[in-house]
Amino acid sequence: MSRVVLSSDQIDKLCGVKIAEGDWPAYVLERMGGSLYAIDFTHPGFPASWQEIINEVGAEQSQSICRRGPGTELKTLLAGWPFYITSSPDCSCNRVAFEMDAWGPDECERPERVDYILAAMRENAEKRGLPFIDAAGRFLIGRAIKNARKKQRLTS
Repeated sequence: MSRVVLSSDQIDKLCGVKIAEGDWPAYVLERMGGSLYAIDFTHPGFPASWQEIINEVGAEQSQSICRRGPGTELKTLLAGWPFYITSSPDCSCNRVAFEMDAWGPDECERPERVDYILAAMRENAEKRGLPFIDAAGRFLIGRAIKNARKKQRLTS
């Protein structure tokens, strides 16, 4: 299975399918929040070619489709000990994780990106009634970036 996140407009453009809540084609894996959906573009029912996906989402983002990035690593860290925090399908954290994966480690390290990620983490913590400490958030972001770099080296 290979995943890509597309908006409902992109799905309509690529596949000619209007996404209705709860009535998804088999290649739609989950709703990522807002109008974003995770798609299995290797599913036999997915009608768009790989090249159409690259043209639609852009070459930079399509490179992140085939590898895990800092966003995926941050979600993994938060899901493990001692946090045990997982995302719901409509959580905005899914969108932020996808953006981080698309940006890659170097872009995620930029101060304005770290501030953006921290703000999203703080907002999601408040929504869940959880405490949030900026220093801990910065540490987790740094660790996620380090883990993503390590995995990139291992798969390169």
